[in-house]
Amino acid sequence: MTRKTTILTMTFLAGMMAIVPISASANINDDLVAHFGFDGNVNDYSGGSNDGTVSGTERYSTGPMDTSFKFDGSTYISLANESNFDFDETTEFTLASWIKRSANGSTNTWFGKGSNHADSTYGGLYFETNVNNTECWLDEPGESSGAKSAKSTNYTSYDLTDWHHIACTNDGSNLTIYVDGKNMTTSRTDTLTGSSLNNFNLRLGDRGDGATKVCTAITSPDCGMDDVRIYDVSLTTTQIQEIYELSPFVQIEIIQAEQTSLQNQVTSVNATVQHNIEEIDDLYDFWDDLRASIITWLAARP
Repeated sequence: MTRKTTILTMTFLAGMMAIVPISASANINDDLVAHFGFDGNVNDYSGGSNDGTVSGTERYSTGPMDTSFKFDGSTYISLANESNFDFDETTEFTLASWIKRSANGSTNTWFGKGSNHADSTYGGLYFETNVNNTECWLDEPGESSGAKSAKSTNYTSYDLTDWHHIACTNDGSNLTIYVDGKNMTTSRTDTLTGSSLNNFNLRLGDRGDGATKVCTAITSPDCGMDDVRIYDVSLTTTQIQEIYELSPFVQIEIIQAEQTSLQNQVTSVNATVQHNIEEIDDLYDFWDDLRASIITWLAARP
């Protein structure tokens, strides 16, 4: 192998090494309390037997994970075994789901365990989207009483009338909101002094008083939830990102982004190789000139 070929090969390999991605895997199937894929039913796939019961008309449509449950403004899903979802201020938990709502201006309760925020007897757990924020909180009895909450008001980068993945985690100290795999928490409060626990069933698509059912009409295309996951641990950012990236929608975007990045890196490698070729050519020209000069000098010696 010539010196020129060796240099070109080393340059190319160095560029290719920069292209190979390094990925980490996190187990996202451990610690599931409930998991709903909505493949034509509302069964719990986690093995915990926390199956759902549909109140209203049961409908399914397409979603980011294949099949989604379609809400119509009067439908909700009530989960069995309410005590399995007794999450309080110090209890770790994660609520996660793909959602698509019918309008940005309406309040939608995607996860609700409790009557309402003004209930003077019971506290509650709620994960909602409304006109200008996404909010997750634990509430104690009474409208003006304490609460522990996390809020995301960053609506500049997403519109929830499209499919988006939302998640709320509680690590025992802080609530955190994720949108599309990223921490989007913009503010937190914690004035909770009483209990947020109650005996209401956890509902998907509603809270206990029925006032904030998701989606406004059956005509709203694909408005609903998909791949609902509930954990009794606080997932890490890496795990939330991994769940988000399970969707074929997201995988296509990742592949397209990786292809663009690969093309850019190949272009950069090609430019580096071309530059090295030019430098090597200059070196060979210099060597040829030097050799010719030496030959001329030797020939001129007496």
